[in-house]
Amino acid sequence: MNNYYICFDIGGLSLKYSIYDANIKEYENGVFEYNLLNREDIWKEIENIFQKYEYKYKNLKIAVSSSGIIDSKKKEIIGINKNFETNSFERTSLKIEELLSNREIKIDNDCRSALRAETILGNAKGYSNVLMLTVGTALGGSFMINNEIIYGKNFLAGEIGCGFLNDGFEKNISELCGMYGLMKKYENLKNEWITAKEIYQNAENGFEFEQSLVNYQIEKIAQIIFNSSMIIDPEIVVIGGAVSSNMFFMKKVENKLNYFYEKAGLIKSYKITKSKFMNDSGKIGALLMYANEFN
Repeated sequence: MNNYYICFDIGGLSLKYSIYDANIKEYENGVFEYNLLNREDIWKEIENIFQKYEYKYKNLKIAVSSSGIIDSKKKEIIGINKNFETNSFERTSLKIEELLSNREIKIDNDCRSALRAETILGNAKGYSNVLMLTVGTALGGSFMINNEIIYGKNFLAGEIGCGFLNDGFEKNISELCGMYGLMKKYENLKNEWITAKEIYQNAENGFEFEQSLVNYQIEKIAQIIFNSSMIIDPEIVVIGGAVSSNMFFMKKVENKLNYFYEKAGLIKSYKITKSKFMNDSGKIGALLMYANEFN
């Protein structure tokens, strides 16, 4: 009898899901959008979606890729982003097996899930030392050293978005580098809300204001990659999120990195690539936590 897996990706502004089999064949998918919905309510929606499909797909198991600080062994969310205005974390204790009782479930942080997908099946397959950045609503990171995904003592390894780059400590890295921060900055300066995709389209079309916003964001992302590479010494850097499919973005990141290495008198020895699975990386990486069950 085939096993089926319903894989959820909990992001800052949406809940995405797909149902896969062990061959990563997709049978169903959907998106539930929200604006900083209470985490308990998100898990109620996950339960509702599960119940919708549990009789259609026998032996349905749950895999979750979630933003926040995740203890994957205890299946517990121990830190969540409560406010995109400040990008600050709040300590919490959401025990997943209590929220979804009598369900077989695995959970991990979204960036580690994406890294798992890319190193096992994606564009980082065959590499032992990998840095991954996910540029989405916020900015997340994860890394592998000597074929081991690093979690850290407190499951904070890779949570670069919580750090700071500017002297005033008014905005953390997620707000400087993530797409929500980009859109919010545009709104504050123009008194108008447009999507990050529209900002990038305008920048590519030569609009100077949008170009200034995009160039600043990309400079900060390149700084993160440059500084992280001094610690991790990767063979490859994978950039996830929808923006990684934008060659305008990727070329600018590469050019800025080359500038930093020239200034430092160093040679960039690693490859930079986009994610193979794009916005599905988290779901597929969550699915792969069950890989020992696959034939």
